[in-house]
Amino acid sequence: MKVFKIYLIVFIALLLGTACSHSISDPKDSDKDGFRSMRIPAGFTFNTTNEITINVERGGIQGDIIATILSAHPADNGRILQRAAINNGNSRQFTMSIPAHLNSVWVATKSPGELTTFQKLEIGRGGTFTVAAGAETQQRGIGDAGLASVPNGCDAGCDQILTGNISGSPLEILGNDVICLAEGATFNGSLRFQGGNASSTGEFRVCGEATITQLESWGASRPNFEIGTTGVLSSGNFAINNVQSKFDNFGTVNFSQNTLGFSYTINNYGVLNAVNLNLNSGAVLNNEGTLTVSSSMNNNSGTITNNGFFSVANTFSNNSTALTTNSCSFEVGQNFQQNAQFVNNDFLNINGPFVLNSGSGIFNEMGPGALVVAQYFTANSPLAGPSSAYARLNIANSATVNSGGNIQNLIDLCVESGNGITNFGTIASSVTFCDAFIPESSCNPGAGTAGVVDSDGDGVPDDEDAYPDDPLRAFNNYFPAANTYATVAFEDLWPGLGDYDMNDLVIDYKLNEVTNAANEVKDMIFDIRVRATGASVSSGVGVMLPVPPSAVQSVTGQEIGSGIVTLNPNGTEAGQSNAVIIFADDATRTLGRYQNTVNPDRHVPYHEFTVTITFENAVDRSVLGTSPFNIFSFRVLERGREVHLPGMPPTDLADAELFGTNDDNTNVAAGRFYKSHENLNWAIHVSESIPYPLEGVDLTNAYLNFRNWAESGGESSIDWYLDLIGNREESLLYIRNE
Repeated sequence: MKVFKIYLIVFIALLLGTACSHSISDPKDSDKDGFRSMRIPAGFTFNTTNEITINVERGGIQGDIIATILSAHPADNGRILQRAAINNGNSRQFTMSIPAHLNSVWVATKSPGELTTFQKLEIGRGGTFTVAAGAETQQRGIGDAGLASVPNGCDAGCDQILTGNISGSPLEILGNDVICLAEGATFNGSLRFQGGNASSTGEFRVCGEATITQLESWGASRPNFEIGTTGVLSSGNFAINNVQSKFDNFGTVNFSQNTLGFSYTINNYGVLNAVNLNLNSGAVLNNEGTLTVSSSMNNNSGTITNNGFFSVANTFSNNSTALTTNSCSFEVGQNFQQNAQFVNNDFLNINGPFVLNSGSGIFNEMGPGALVVAQYFTANSPLAGPSSAYARLNIANSATVNSGGNIQNLIDLCVESGNGITNFGTIASSVTFCDAFIPESSCNPGAGTAGVVDSDGDGVPDDEDAYPDDPLRAFNNYFPAANTYATVAFEDLWPGLGDYDMNDLVIDYKLNEVTNAANEVKDMIFDIRVRATGASVSSGVGVMLPVPPSAVQSVTGQEIGSGIVTLNPNGTEAGQSNAVIIFADDATRTLGRYQNTVNPDRHVPYHEFTVTITFENAVDRSVLGTSPFNIFSFRVLERGREVHLPGMPPTDLADAELFGTNDDNTNVAAGRFYKSHENLNWAIHVSESIPYPLEGVDLTNAYLNFRNWAESGGESSIDWYLDLIGNREESLLYIRNE
């Protein structure tokens, strides 16, 4: 019995010892085909980002320039990455980390009194990429905007190509046939589509000149049209009854019938002329070219998107559940009746009254730099202006805001006659009167007088300065991008490898580097959320920056308890030759241990806090480097046991006696840090917020292309973490049930 008790005590002690180090059995006993079988190139550091330099040259612009680097075009949800001024010298360099899978960014440049120009910049792995400010703005392409902008043509993909001069009996298009009228050929007669079922999509492509006297659609056919760049189509009797049909015009189209009513999709990239135009329920009209209506137009329940030149000679009515969005030039010769949703992002010219009627579902919006010119203005419903830059209304005669009217946000209301504004509604205090400057563009004639106000005298105009009253600060620069988080995940058993589930400590962060006019960093603002603590030991988290502690003026927002770390008066950690900022000395203090790694149905809310680092003097970006800098974790009860991203050096307080023990193959003299003998890692950084493996699940099993990426040294499967088909085994990931 005593022997049994002794054995039992020994067994319990061994069990507790194992539990104190981690929650599962020794990973060396796990599947031999798991992470330990990977063959990682010696120089690979598991870096998911691409460090690049973008050089924005002045080009032909003489004045000050504001340059912005974006992840994509703003119309495609592009997020701000970095901003800076070019006001001294001929160029500005932007050094940044971006996701390795991105192959382009967008560069926006603007000088006072001018519109912003956008340019797409193709990038590769590493290196410097140069663009000239003020070059001709680029349009979003097929891959950027989503609308096809290149015709198929009449040389290929045709079941029959018509040549010569054709007239007489009906031209029949059967089933899914594509009939093409070649360039130089003519057709004059009726056109008949005959489809056998609802999926029949016959198409008539016109690269020559076609006059359609009658259009017939038999059975369940779905007529489609493409008018090529050399094509001309004319018709006085054009009617399609299938809402799934599509009409793409890249050439010239003339509809001479009294009224063209439609419920299908028209994409106009060329010239389209009509007498009266009615959009019915389900209709979609996208204009990228020139569209002219010689009489009146009703958008009853359709969707209009204008990125070109749109002209209605008499009355335009926006009714019922309609949505009209103007992003270039939209002109109305007489009355504009606004009874539904209308968004004006550029130039709306009305040679008559601009009336915002009241009723449910009505929404009127103006974008930054938008201009409305009208004879009279009556607001019976709210008009919402932009929040980032002024829009302007130029009213020739009088303006009335009735009881249902509400002029909101940044709108400049200018009544040119001097008659004043009759106000029975609400005009926000942000509204100005004949003050705003709207720059001229190819779509917009502009209005007002350009003037540069720089309240803090830092060389950055107030309308571009995020801190217009602070000469030490001018721009916000984001990583990974504005309003976007990155993930850092740690294994805590270093120098042992652990189970490679990368969930012992998981944090998300987003960073705002506040810079001055000279592109030097004054503040680093880290928004941090602790997502998971999947270990039996508590860990803290911090960052080491390549500047001395004295370079830091202050640190605020840290979560520091008592007795775990010692801080200098400025908030940096004591005993360090580099500035080490501890975000939290115990990440489990609020979240607890073993949280958010097993059952998403029992999710504990993330713990979020903000740490702000302010430098004594602004620091050159090239000195600080790029995200993720040197973020690391450490054990609460063993400060010297740090875990860094592979290849990143330890702090002065790291326990050097642990280097080279167990699985670790750190060699300080050789500059090799936190990599195992097999070149494996204990931490990983991803430039977006991603789900992490469930407790005990090998990362290589949860992310199916991680192995290929790692073994290729980052050359293959560079998007392994994105939510794409074949990348993730979601049953093995901790995914919240929102």
